[in-house]
Amino acid sequence: MKAHLWAKNLWWQILVPGLYFVLMYLFYPFRNVFWMDHDEGINLIKAQMVTKGFLLYKDIWNDQPPLFTYLLVGFFRLFGSRVNVGRVFVLLLACGLFFLILNYLRIVWGKWPALVGIALLILVPRFTDLSVSVMIGLPSIAFAMVSLVALVYWHKEHRYFWLIISALGLGASVMTKIFTGFLAPIFLLGILIDEYAMHRGFSNWRKIIIPGLIWGGLFTIITVLPTLLIVGLGNLNQLIENHLNGSQVDIFRNDPTLTLTYVLIEARWILLLAAIGIFNAVICKRWLILYPVAWMVTASVLLYRHVPIWDHQQLLITIPAVTLAAVAVGDAIGRMIELLRDKPRVRGMDFINLASLVVFAVFLLTRFPVTFSGFNTTPVFQGPSLREASTEVKILNIIKQYAPETHWLVTDLPIYAFYTDLLVPPNLVVFSVKRVEMGILTEAEVLATIQELQPEQILFGRNIFPAVQHYVDDHYQVMHAREPLYLYLINELAPTNQGN
Repeated sequence: MKAHLWAKNLWWQILVPGLYFVLMYLFYPFRNVFWMDHDEGINLIKAQMVTKGFLLYKDIWNDQPPLFTYLLVGFFRLFGSRVNVGRVFVLLLACGLFFLILNYLRIVWGKWPALVGIALLILVPRFTDLSVSVMIGLPSIAFAMVSLVALVYWHKEHRYFWLIISALGLGASVMTKIFTGFLAPIFLLGILIDEYAMHRGFSNWRKIIIPGLIWGGLFTIITVLPTLLIVGLGNLNQLIENHLNGSQVDIFRNDPTLTLTYVLIEARWILLLAAIGIFNAVICKRWLILYPVAWMVTASVLLYRHVPIWDHQQLLITIPAVTLAAVAVGDAIGRMIELLRDKPRVRGMDFINLASLVVFAVFLLTRFPVTFSGFNTTPVFQGPSLREASTEVKILNIIKQYAPETHWLVTDLPIYAFYTDLLVPPNLVVFSVKRVEMGILTEAEVLATIQELQPEQILFGRNIFPAVQHYVDDHYQVMHAREPLYLYLINELAPTNQGN
């Protein structure tokens, strides 16, 4: 694509993501929410612990790749270690995803599908709240979309610059969250097929494999080298063990809400539109649209038997589905305008286009009220504070009262440690249900850590072990004991007859 044409369209490609940022920042009430998700606390405290000199994997047990944590650390150093700084950082990445999807659809199909894609993306289940949640799934997908868009530019121009950007993008994605790693063989296969078609067979096999070698070699270096340097061979099990054998845990295996079919129920209309989009792509022989097809299908196959499936994992399927659904609806809108304006002969495809518009209307009617019910009706310009009457704030105030004398806070709710700027034992930073239920974090380890460090405060909300409870009862005083939060203060600091 010529540079001047790209620049000509740049203004509205920037305008749309900019409007989404303004919409979310002023009307979506994320700035006075204590937490958007439990994982926010884990991601925030990891970054905060790194800023205090602790090392990922060596000191801090960590089951995720390091890139997001280090990017968050950089953002904190620039703007301060606050929850909403992290949320705005993720919102910027979500706006980048808007820009990339807009760009991709405009290149491979046209302006109508691009604009429709933006409307669909806003209404995708969980997209708005994940746009302002300090979690790694959406950022990882945003980096993967960088790779896809760069790859499309490479197919158009065959400049190695775009090939390098594509490899860097997917490398950044995998180093944020491993779950996009399956895209590497898809993208590599697309490169090889394009070169094969261009050179008409294997007569110039060296020219065919060189782009693939460049892309694959660079992607491998980007992912393997940082893993060896930052994670280390001895700590690779941290990245692996917490993601395996979840289906063997009864609490996950027997919960129907943790299955792929359940989390995709709300996205069923967009998936139907995606199927129509695939049909349109094949009919029109627009082969670059096959990338999101392969992305969506492969993710569906990989996640179908996987347990547990968390809500945010559906984005691996719904984001590429948006691009395909936009093709179906964009084509239908363009064709309907043509029929109304020029009144050409009705074709068989027009009935499919009509079906697309009907499904699109149903999707809008069902998703629009759900999505925008969470927005404020008036803009909020000043940064609101947490509600003083909330239980979370009451607990925070108690923790803050004794924070000057507190060296360690043991908790399975690390966002409290982040708000109060307290240290969590590095091995207990990822105190998640999954790690506990899979036996990776044991009662013995938690008890041994408490006995060794003698944390001045202990806060439990989701996980408690009998032996730990027995030790806490003997050495700590209850400061708050109302379901689901239990706060304890070491006897040496606790006032007498305290508790509620």
